[in-house]
Amino acid sequence: MQGRSVRLQIESDSISEDQDAANLKQKGRRKHKNKIMSFKELWSNHVDSELCDFSHQIKQNMKKRLYGERLRCDLINSLIVVDDETNGKRLPVDLDHLFRSHAIEKFGPEIAEDLYLGERQHDLSDMAEEAVSSFMDYWKRDPLDEDAFFGNVPHDILSRIKNFAKHIRHMLSWSLISEPGRFTCNLAKFIDEFVTMDSFFDKIQLHTSEVACTAFKRNFAEKARNHRLSCLDRTRVIVCNQEEQLSASLLLETTFQGTADFIHANYVSGGPLFNRFICTQAPLRSTVNTFWEMVYQQRCEYIFMLCSACDTEDKNLTKQPGRVCPIYWPRDKGSSKVCGSLLIKNLNVTFHTDPLFTVTLLEISYMDSDEEPLYLQHWQWNWNSYKDTSWPLRLLRRSRTSNSPTVVHCLDGCSKTGTLVAIETVLCQIARGSVGVENAVLSSCLFVRLQRKHAVANYKQYLYIYRCVLDWILPYVTSRYDLLTLGGLFPGVGFIAAYNDLIDGSD
Repeated sequence: MQGRSVRLQIESDSISEDQDAANLKQKGRRKHKNKIMSFKELWSNHVDSELCDFSHQIKQNMKKRLYGERLRCDLINSLIVVDDETNGKRLPVDLDHLFRSHAIEKFGPEIAEDLYLGERQHDLSDMAEEAVSSFMDYWKRDPLDEDAFFGNVPHDILSRIKNFAKHIRHMLSWSLISEPGRFTCNLAKFIDEFVTMDSFFDKIQLHTSEVACTAFKRNFAEKARNHRLSCLDRTRVIVCNQEEQLSASLLLETTFQGTADFIHANYVSGGPLFNRFICTQAPLRSTVNTFWEMVYQQRCEYIFMLCSACDTEDKNLTKQPGRVCPIYWPRDKGSSKVCGSLLIKNLNVTFHTDPLFTVTLLEISYMDSDEEPLYLQHWQWNWNSYKDTSWPLRLLRRSRTSNSPTVVHCLDGCSKTGTLVAIETVLCQIARGSVGVENAVLSSCLFVRLQRKHAVANYKQYLYIYRCVLDWILPYVTSRYDLLTLGGLFPGVGFIAAYNDLIDGSD
């Protein structure tokens, strides 16, 4: 009964919040219909809508996790109990302490007590308000949007946005025949553009220094997940091993396991970008120490992890260790992990900073050194869906304001990783200007591939770049014809509708 009451309460709250969000959006539509609004008013409505959506997603995510934890507690209580003369049936003391400690580490002491003792659902408003405040703070400091908050967007930026929207409009093919009674468009030209990008360097002769992969060839057997995904010498990250000594054992290691300074990682920087990125594969068990050496030496502030992780030492693991990411960081609050001469400490874990990502605050230091520790945030989410297009903007706002390189990795370190960095490159091209900005997606993908080979692996990822960029430019688009063709006016018409149909049909 307890689990059922929690479920009903959550569903009731969810329905109420959905209705509130719908009413707010409907009110905004009526307001827009009744009068021509200034950009400042349009931007204000856009900000209100984004904050409402973000707050709703945060609350739904927290309720989902807490509801799952409450059900787990109820299930444990019903299965693993002992008779107590004073308190009746209860969990064994050692298990009860273990589960309470786990809940405190995940949710904090107050929520943990509610989960185990209280009948009421903990008020999540304060946690959601904290997340929204942080979200808004980074948004206001974002160099891409800071002018909009003052109601004064430079004309050259608006002109580049207009040209980019025009490019998308010309790429769309419209039809009334493919679906009788519905005015539809297809994305065939966008897919053709991806094919052009994918084969571009097969047709262009580059200088030997631009394509050399000497270090990769010496190291791929032990330090690469896929021997077909090479790592360029020109942009590779060189790791300085402070414990490296010229000895017989080191010579033996170099002979059979490659060089100590190699990691399958490349810088992506320059051009229109505000910040540097390090695109890397998920660490192998044999490269975890090198990975953390790289992070520490580069003084990275963020790690964006776009894949899942599992215990590669688990005997029940069905996949080969090389096809999964190991748990290379301490996951529980208060725990630590020794990686070579580095000590990695977990200072905190939060699930309410972002609706999708679990954020872990880590401290990294040398065990036998007085150097100042490095503090960084580890953001982890297993990205498998191309439907949610808002999270890249949230992550990239943080990276954009960082003074140190941001580490991004998926499993192979090229496909999804390259997609996220390409999104940032397109946004920066439009905001800061470049030659041929109307072809920003094509040129950005080529720009990233020149530094991280094999970035953006398929047409879905290529289309996803367009779709995410649309989320950023739509508030700046004033032409109703452009809004119609892009999909910003009606849900069933334009690029966004065609994109949604394609993604839904391929799932």
